[in-house]
Amino acid sequence: MKLETWKVLFGALPRVLSGAKPEDKICVEFFSDYVKALRDGDCNALIAHITNEFSGDKRPVWGMLKSAMGRVKGAPDYIVTWQGGSGFIEVKAEDGRMSPEQVAFAAACEQLGIRHAVCRSKGAIIATLMNWGCWRALPTQGLSTLGAVEDK
Repeated sequence: MKLETWKVLFGALPRVLSGAKPEDKICVEFFSDYVKALRDGDCNALIAHITNEFSGDKRPVWGMLKSAMGRVKGAPDYIVTWQGGSGFIEVKAEDGRMSPEQVAFAAACEQLGIRHAVCRSKGAIIATLMNWGCWRALPTQGLSTLGAVEDK
């Protein structure tokens, strides 16, 4: 997607984000920096948000279809992949707790030797990516602290 398209999408976000959960806001702030870092060559990873929600559709058939397609309860917010590595990032608000399914997913990652981190801020996500070797430089704006990271 062209950067101009992202600018249009992010321009409408203040209205949309006014009722969003704190962790959703963290994700949006991070992804904006990610798009810039990817464009500028500061990040060498492909990052995708794993949409595990019903997107507002509560029909039982929709849930069964998504499960049959591979939806996994407890899957983290982001999958990160780069040449020679991959990992998962779960984003939680400062006071947020992981569900039992999310704890089980993190434990499965640990057992299989797959990177997994729980991040509570945009800075913590970037710090994790730097630690994993796929983010080269700190953003120059909007990063007062890297924040806490809970590596699993």
